[in-house]
Amino acid sequence: MNLDEAEGVLRDTSDQVVVLCRELGREDLAVRTEDAVARIGRDVLVVAVTGEFKRGKSSLVNGLLGVWVCPVAPDRSTAIPTIFRHGEANAVSLTVAEGQGQRVVKGVPADLDGMVLEGDRDVPGLRRLVAVAEIPNRFLESGFSLIDTPGVGGLGPGYGEAVVNLGGVADAAIVVADAGAPLNLDTIAFVEKLSRACPALVVALSRADLYRHGGAAGEIGEQLSDRGIEADVIPISNSLRREALRTGDAQLNEESGFPALLAAIDRISSRREVTARVAAEAKIRGVVGALSRDVDARQARAASPMPDWATLVTEARAALDSARKDAARWPTMLNDGVSDAATAAEFDLRAGLRRALKEFEEELELGSGAIRVEEFRGRVQARVQTELAPVFEA
Repeated sequence: MNLDEAEGVLRDTSDQVVVLCRELGREDLAVRTEDAVARIGRDVLVVAVTGEFKRGKSSLVNGLLGVWVCPVAPDRSTAIPTIFRHGEANAVSLTVAEGQGQRVVKGVPADLDGMVLEGDRDVPGLRRLVAVAEIPNRFLESGFSLIDTPGVGGLGPGYGEAVVNLGGVADAAIVVADAGAPLNLDTIAFVEKLSRACPALVVALSRADLYRHGGAAGEIGEQLSDRGIEADVIPISNSLRREALRTGDAQLNEESGFPALLAAIDRISSRREVTARVAAEAKIRGVVGALSRDVDARQARAASPMPDWATLVTEARAALDSARKDAARWPTMLNDGVSDAATAAEFDLRAGLRRALKEFEEELELGSGAIRVEEFRGRVQARVQTELAPVFEA
């Protein structure tokens, strides 16, 4: 069987699996299968740029494009996925949800700032979904498409899951992290989840020019290797790349790490079809396994004896009546208990005050000499407080 025949068998199998998924009500598995197979016939390599909040993802996209078109702001972040494709239109389209429907807002690359960055420009009732920029660009024309994604954990819950879903659509993902420290537990968990959804990963460590020997690149490589994650770890500098592009300095460009990053992307692209086919086969096997478990569970439920609903309802009603009777007794018991406690506390207080009064009267009768009024008053107050304390506790 040649490659074309193998691909035909794979597509036929996936079509049957998709039909079965929908018959069993598993639209989520159907979509995953379709996305996995769709990767095989693509003419371009779709690369999702992901990672933590404010780690330089948009600057990295600009570095790959070789022009500064993706919006970057120190006080605002990318709020929605932004897709960059090659095209002569030099235009941008923003899809927004409004009410129960969607519409597309047209613009030019200069409008991207207001379209994709977070801020106070959002219109109430209008939700931005995704932006697509079609620009003439040599990197994109050579067979690539880039997706700039919102920061994981930076803009609210759910973004990490949304980015993983984008990774399930992309052929490769670049995870951007800081070169200065090892990956934290949340980022490692995100990378592990992304590696299961996306066929190929690269970890780009930004701000590498601030650290010697690539910063924590070695340690991060060990973190990934310990978890069985295959990914190139490449230190980069967005600022050096931008300066190199501005000045045409080849040595500065080499120091930026971008040539190594581009080489890693080219390697992924060269084996794209094989990788996509293997990933699709693995995805289909996983989906079939999930469907099999669903069918087994349904058969087990169907084979289980039908409950005696009449008996169960009668028992439930009896339990409810009993609970109501118990609940009706509680207010009476509570009132009686509070009343008894108050009576006992009052009795103890009166008895204690009578003892104290008797003792002070005897002292006054038997005492000799003048009594110091302030001292006597203080002793009386202290004794009264002594008698009151257990009453308040009770």
